Amino acid sequence: MGYYGLLNRSGLELVKSKKMLTRDEMRDLVGVKADYNYFIVGSSKSFSDTHIDLVCGDESINKGHDPTCVTREGYTLHGQILILGSDVTGGNFQLLTKKQAEIVRTQVKFLACLIN
Repeated sequence: MGYYGLLNRSGLELVKSKKMLTRDEMRDLVGVKADYNYFIVGSSKSFSDTHIDLVCGDESINKGHDPTCVTREGYTLHGQILILGSDVTGGNFQLLTKKQAEIVRTQVKFLACLIN
């Protein structure tokens, strides 16, 4: 059992999940429509645990959506952002642990969120 986060203009939602999201589920959540589009890590330094990633589509800057947040690195991310954990190599996404979900819940306010 783990968690993933969804961050959009309405706020943060932490979702419990028994299994990791599939590539297609991740694609749907961040609004990637075409097969040639891919995921990018919009930030891996926005939380105290550097194994928490803000994941978005490769065109998150030009989606035509309102901005969602500005990362600690200064990147403006648009549309719905998926928050996932990453393994120690940083090469694979995974569900957030309970501890990581709590970090996200308490530290998301430190992002420059542009939430309604």
